Amino acid sequence: MQSLRKGTESLDVFNNFSSVRYAENVKQVENYSKLLREMKEDLDLVFKRIRALKAKVAAKHPVEFAQVVAEREEPDDDDD
Repeated sequence: MQSLRKGTESLDVFNNFSSVRYAENVKQVENYSKLLREMKEDLDLVFKRIRALKAKVAAKHPVEFAQVVAEREEPDDDDD
């Protein structure tokens, strides 16, 4: 019976410890998730601006833009 009580006490101590750690980790994960969402919004905005600038340059200088796009699409043999 004594070993059962010690086992129960040990489990109670572990459960209390685990619940405290879990609460701390949940807060950290929530903060990281929020940070990632904000970073994604920022990146989406940056890429939207890049697309708008590309469209503006393509409209203003279509020949040069097409040339640059063609150059960028060529495979790069320097890495072999």
